[in-house]
Amino acid sequence: MRAVGKKVLWVTICVLALVAAFFAVRKLMQSNFDRESSARANAEVQQENANAASQPPDRAPSAIMKRQANAEAERRLAVQPDAKKRAQTAASTDARLSGIYGQGGGPRASAATPVLGRSTGCGNNVTGTGDFARTTIRVLDRNRTYYLRLPRTYDPDRAYPLVFRWHGSGGDGLSGGLGIEFNSGNDAIVVGADGLNKDWVIGTRAHDLALFDAMLDAVSKRYCIDRDRVFSYGFSMGGFFTTYLACVRGDVLRASAAVAGGRWSGTCKGKVAAWFVHDTDDKAVPIAQGKEARDWVLASNGCSTDTLDEGERCVRYKGCGAGPVVWCQSSGIGHSPRGEFAPPRVWKFFSELP
Repeated sequence: MRAVGKKVLWVTICVLALVAAFFAVRKLMQSNFDRESSARANAEVQQENANAASQPPDRAPSAIMKRQANAEAERRLAVQPDAKKRAQTAASTDARLSGIYGQGGGPRASAATPVLGRSTGCGNNVTGTGDFARTTIRVLDRNRTYYLRLPRTYDPDRAYPLVFRWHGSGGDGLSGGLGIEFNSGNDAIVVGADGLNKDWVIGTRAHDLALFDAMLDAVSKRYCIDRDRVFSYGFSMGGFFTTYLACVRGDVLRASAAVAGGRWSGTCKGKVAAWFVHDTDDKAVPIAQGKEARDWVLASNGCSTDTLDEGERCVRYKGCGAGPVVWCQSSGIGHSPRGEFAPPRVWKFFSELP
């Protein structure tokens, strides 16, 4: 009996040792992956800084911003439901811009943004349910998940606005407080993604940027999207990420909305309309970080410091052209997704853009 007991004890010790070794190796592999992700992100930041440093200084910023605003206004006027009318309007717009800026490159090349129009997914036989459906997509050798909501009355021949929503730390693609779908109803397609480890952080932004690109591509090929009306909306760390997207994907997004967010630096493209709300008593993300993000957009969009009162402690900045900026400020609420306040106002801001 003693011999049997010793054998059982020895087997138990061996099994425990193997289990411990397995978890140690797994932890080491995860650590290596995290270091690799961080290294990629750092390399991206260094490249962005190098690209920014190599850009010549703008000798006439006010004139260029004015040209960009005029071109953006022309581009929005070119969006028509009928493809033939859109093409005719775009051709007419190009002719007008040629008359203003002359033939060839120069200002016209940097100011005239092509109309993106309807996605290739238009016409696919798809039925909407009005509910979120979970989807898995492979991005940079990892399975990522997101949730997509088609309008209940989805029409495969109608080009819909597309809204991406980004949760705060600890949340997921269905987290509460960002329920813009209750306001967009049957008039938009909404996508909510899961962050790595339930977060969006600067160390994984290369992965998350690739996720955004992959989701936009997949959704555009499957469903009918108005590629000129792609929006981004986030809370807290999701607010940081949405403002980052507004910078590095400014040639893709029409507008962004950040609730209690801030700004990550990057090499920016285009001008994006922006809506913000922040509370003076936010301890998690101090309001100074929200103001930094706002001020960056104001400078990028060529806005003045003059404002129009929109009520409910919100102001709209003047002189922003096709990239309007709204700032809302509250007190005594703290760090909150503002589920009762933000969604209806964000959707109103998005839907009223030309």
